[in-house]
Amino acid sequence: MVQHVFEHGKESHKDAAIKALGAHLVHLSKQKFSSNVVERCLQHTGEKTRDQLIVLMIGKDSDV
Repeated sequence: MVQHVFEHGKESHKDAAIKALGAHLVHLSKQKFSSNVVERCLQHTGEKTRDQLIVLMIGKDSDV
């Protein structure tokens, strides 16, 4: 379901899904099936959102 939102949803829907997943992003990226959702997040979001996700995953703020 979430993967479909990232592929076909509006930006506002993608942003809402990312906010919901944000705190759990690292954990989800390590799981067999939920890592597919994280992958879709990275593939189907804009550059700014993708940069924010990467910062969340690596756990440090950079010049993003």
